[in-house]
Amino acid sequence: MRRRAFLLVSGAGALLSQMLRPFQARSAQLPTAPQVEDSSVLTALARPVDVASLAQFNKTGQLLIRSSPLGPVLVIRDRATQQLKAVNPTCPHRGCLVAWNGSTENFVCPCHQARFNARGRWIGGKAVNRPLTSYTVTVSQGRILVGKA
Repeated sequence: MRRRAFLLVSGAGALLSQMLRPFQARSAQLPTAPQVEDSSVLTALARPVDVASLAQFNKTGQLLIRSSPLGPVLVIRDRATQQLKAVNPTCPHRGCLVAWNGSTENFVCPCHQARFNARGRWIGGKAVNRPLTSYTVTVSQGRILVGKA
């Protein structure tokens, strides 16, 4: 290899490594999933979680709980079955929080207009064909209990 070619290749490599430095720093800052060591935490998540009262839900016909042991939870009433449904409202495409549209009976993502039915299944829009995470819902003594499906 000639001296000029060597200097050109090594200079381009040094420049490229400097350009990638911000991406390397960002990847080191990305959060990692917490390691769950305590089996009581896993057992607690296996049981339904009390997220709200039925009275709170009845005020608006839907209820968004931004922070729960399961993560964000959106509870709605399916007009066809009159049953409560719960999903994780985080869109699988870009992570935006979907909103329930009662008139069209589906969840709509404000970021790219993806639509999901009351069960959380993708029915159209620009999102990837992945459903929202669904939860089981029970009502006991006026409280809404949500659990893993």
